[in-house]
Amino acid sequence: MRSDVGTANAGERSAGTLTCPSCGRSSPDGAAFCAFCGAGLAPQRVASPPVFAAIAAAITGRTAYDVLNRVGAVFEELGAVFEGVPEAPGTLIALFPPTEDAATVAAAAALRARAGAPEVRFGLDAAEVTERSDQDATWQFLIDRGVRLQAMAHDGEIVAGETLPALTEGAAVVEVLDPSGGPVLLKSVEVRQASPVVRQPPTADIEVAHEHEVQEGHEVHEVHEQPELQEVDEVLEGRGKREGEEVHEVQPVHELGVMELQDVLRDINDFRRRANVVALIGDPGTGKTAALTAFAAGSDGPAMVLRAGAGAREPWPLEALVRAILAEQDAGPDDAREALERILAGSPDRDRVIRRLAHVLGLEGGEAAADETAWAFRRLLAAAFSQPVTICVDDVDRIAAGFTTFLAGVARSVRDLPVFVVVTAVSTPEGAEGTVQMRTEVVEEIAAAPEPEAEPVPEDIHETASMEPGPSVEELLGEAARAAEVGDTAGAAALERRAVGALVPGDPRRDELVFLAASHLADAGLRREAEAAIADALAATNGDDAVTWRLRVLRATLRAADGEEIDTARAIADEASTRFTDLGDPWGMARAASLRALVHRARGHAAAEVEDLCAAAEHAAAAGRPAEREVALRGAAAALLEGPLPVTDAIARCEAIQLDGDGTRTTQQDLRSALAVLLARAGRDEEARPIAAAAVATLDELDAREDLALALHRAAIVAWLGGRADEALSALERAAEVTRSDPRAAAIDAMRANLLAASDPDAVEGTIALADEAAERAPATDVATGVGWRTARARALAHDGRHAEADLLARLAVSQAEQTDSIVLRADALLALAEVLDLGARPAEAASFRARAGRLLRRKGARPTIAPPPDPA
Repeated sequence: MRSDVGTANAGERSAGTLTCPSCGRSSPDGAAFCAFCGAGLAPQRVASPPVFAAIAAAITGRTAYDVLNRVGAVFEELGAVFEGVPEAPGTLIALFPPTEDAATVAAAAALRARAGAPEVRFGLDAAEVTERSDQDATWQFLIDRGVRLQAMAHDGEIVAGETLPALTEGAAVVEVLDPSGGPVLLKSVEVRQASPVVRQPPTADIEVAHEHEVQEGHEVHEVHEQPELQEVDEVLEGRGKREGEEVHEVQPVHELGVMELQDVLRDINDFRRRANVVALIGDPGTGKTAALTAFAAGSDGPAMVLRAGAGAREPWPLEALVRAILAEQDAGPDDAREALERILAGSPDRDRVIRRLAHVLGLEGGEAAADETAWAFRRLLAAAFSQPVTICVDDVDRIAAGFTTFLAGVARSVRDLPVFVVVTAVSTPEGAEGTVQMRTEVVEEIAAAPEPEAEPVPEDIHETASMEPGPSVEELLGEAARAAEVGDTAGAAALERRAVGALVPGDPRRDELVFLAASHLADAGLRREAEAAIADALAATNGDDAVTWRLRVLRATLRAADGEEIDTARAIADEASTRFTDLGDPWGMARAASLRALVHRARGHAAAEVEDLCAAAEHAAAAGRPAEREVALRGAAAALLEGPLPVTDAIARCEAIQLDGDGTRTTQQDLRSALAVLLARAGRDEEARPIAAAAVATLDELDAREDLALALHRAAIVAWLGGRADEALSALERAAEVTRSDPRAAAIDAMRANLLAASDPDAVEGTIALADEAAERAPATDVATGVGWRTARARALAHDGRHAEADLLARLAVSQAEQTDSIVLRADALLALAEVLDLGARPAEAASFRARAGRLLRRKGARPTIAPPPDPA
């Protein structure tokens, strides 16, 4: 990675000297700069940004220590350091020192290692890093990506990232796996200049040309592969040959004995009695596919087997799943709509389900709704089958993130129909409830059949590549849009990144797609990958355009959401808002307003948060981004529950937002549950209770777990304010079981602790345990939860007679609450302090704090949340 600027010998040559073109004075011949004015006289090297490179190596059936013994010395010679990966314990990661030519060094090292250890599988990736890049995120991205690339490789293959040729300045000779972009096979490296690589002993893959081969005035460096080693490579890479090429393979044949297979099947069936999803974990070739096939064949009821494509991180195979279900009902590919209508004839919401599934199948009349995708699948399974169903997915780690979790939700929520999911993967996928570790011992066989002579090809026949052209950019973008519409944002990001690779340089759509891919990665919860994608995109752009600012806002949003760089996020939001206004970019204005609202939330400024989110919703609507508009409206409704706005005014505003928020069913119910809390705080219990119950029922039907947890949390507030303490605690217990989000769980535990302290003062240990759990899970940006667990713990300590500790903790909670504009939160903290003081025999002080809380609540027109519930009578 080197570049030169300037013109050689820019000065005028005369009698062994150079005349400076700038000042006219003479300098010695060969001088790089003028000795008098400093003007350049010869080409000067400009350092390029360093390149980070990582290699993941694994041997089928062996441990990372075995890999280290086989190839570690090759990598260590070049200064690499080694790491292990908990998710892939058999894989060795080699990280190369960041230099300009680290990609070339790593590629050459992988080739050398392969020549000495042909049984190893390699995954290689590299990234250019600048001062603006997040280096830790880039390293982690390369490690994760290397593991995935290695999983795609066969023995003796080096699968590399698509950026390798560019980062080696074209020195890497690769074979394209997919014409539309994506990973490549590394074949060799052409050494064009001195580097740490050429100082190593010559290898089978890299050989520097001899001096006599270089003609005067020409720089010629050839790559020679020794014939005998080339033949070995061809045999070892037989699994990687394309259709139409006849080869004889030397590859491990992994035998799964009858007893071993029975053990695996028994383990799977043991899990079937207590889990919905089990994963078969093991390196490629350990018999996972054979075990999966045998299990599917032996299932009592219908069993559908899906196999991931050859590419990395393919979109969710939802269409294949629907067609597999229809195939079990003897429906052909041409009568899919008729089959859906027949199967769902007696199902509730029949037409709605058919529209959702028709969109998945790409049929005319289909409508997308991401929050109803899993619901439609559940309805189809329940209507199609009356006996246990098995869904098997091979190589699920080649499918975009979240698919196993999606299947787990479907299996868990189908009523009165056991659905069991079995997947295979190299490492445990998120969503698996149990794992079966495949044995790593393998038996190697060598196929030694003689290679037949090739038949002569007639002269008038010219062979062409057998690979069909990949999908066009428009087709990729269409598939990406469909993936996002059904909730597969990780798959959408993968397709968008493939589309970026298929665009010609300079295409104006490139930057926009880079931003969309990074945004979808963030939506999928893949923060590290999103950060790395943002860093790469920002390093490649030097402009001040809308896409650059959107990327900066997205990165600031990711960090502010975790409580990082809050002040920086506010500065970026303000500057970005001005830039987007000047550029006339409503989508960017919506993003900037949402970031500013996030900063206000972290600081406890609910009133400002409401205004920013309402503005974000308006800008998102103007930009034609309905999903982002709904997210902003939901956030505004949640912020209305806090803040200084009188509760009657908050109810009116929430009703206006609700009327304006006609979108997905989850959005509608979220807005309604927020309205129910406001009604309960105003004392309108009879109105609030059915609204809260309907929201819980609808979200329970959709199995929208996080939305359901929030609705249950709000239903508990409604029940408590209505004097139904047991109902409130029961709703909170269920909410804690449903959620998988640490911030949501922390808020729920904090409220449970406070309600337990109010309803059962003797439950000191239980209250403290819940408060401690909330403290451990609460993010720094959630002020309300921070106040909540402190008030609960202080009340429990006071009931336990530890008055000094309780007093200190309660006053700290009041101090934190006073920094916000949340009237109810401040009143709750004051009432908790008053309770602690009463228990400490200090009634006069308690009365003053209680009176102050009363004044705040009267101004708000609301009832407190954590006080003992009113008498139902």
